[in-house]
Amino acid sequence: MMILTIINIIALILIPIVSVLLAHSLQNLAKKREDKLAIFKSILTSRIYWTVDSVHALNLIDVVFQMILKS
Repeated sequence: MMILTIINIIALILIPIVSVLLAHSLQNLAKKREDKLAIFKSILTSRIYWTVDSVHALNLIDVVFQMILKS
């Protein structure tokens, strides 16, 4: 009975920590995907003529994809 109590206490301590770490990593993945998609949309919507947004997106390609490769 004492072992079950210890296991429950450990679980009560570890589960919130693990869930926060998992949520943080999922948010990072979603942010990276959102950044890539924003660059892609900006380049495709302005492929006929150059706009400030398309030039900005082209300049961000190296930054965004370098962050993805490092993590």
